[in-house]
Amino acid sequence: MAGKIAIPSRYIYDCVEQGALLDPSDYEFEVISKTPNKRKQSTLKKKGEQESNDEVDNEVETKRIRKNEREAERRKIIKQKKENEAKALQKRKIDAETQAEKVSSPKVDAVDVSKQVGRRTPTPPPEHTREMWGNGYKFSLAENQFALAYAELLVSRDHTVSMNSVCNAIQKKVRCYLPSFPFVNLTVS
Repeated sequence: MAGKIAIPSRYIYDCVEQGALLDPSDYEFEVISKTPNKRKQSTLKKKGEQESNDEVDNEVETKRIRKNEREAERRKIIKQKKENEAKALQKRKIDAETQAEKVSSPKVDAVDVSKQVGRRTPTPPPEHTREMWGNGYKFSLAENQFALAYAELLVSRDHTVSMNSVCNAIQKKVRCYLPSFPFVNLTVS
């Protein structure tokens, strides 16, 4: 584009607005005179300047050192606070554990049938009561009655026992032919 005049886009808009080609010299960019690069000053300073700059440097250095000391102090305080919080949290955990040990009751979810006293557990139904259903077996009336009676017995022994523990105890009794015991509706009627 050597030898061509550079003009702003405003020239085109004005030409369209006027409906004629206008003189581009009215729209030329201003010529900016190029100033020569300034030489960098030498690193050697005059004696008077050197002393005043040394004073400024010392003042800046003093400010920097004070700021670093404040930052170090602040970091030390934050570190102490975190350590204190960690110690307090550890102490609370230990206190909670010792409190829980004092108040702890036997495990609710575990059903240990061997240690239970009272009514005898019902006998699981024999294998000949199994009923085929598709690719597997469905629960027969005898199996449903056994599950219900055993669940009632477990709940009467410990009313805080979970449904999961009851189902696991029933599964242990009928494990001989059921690989996994599905959820049974144990409603008392």
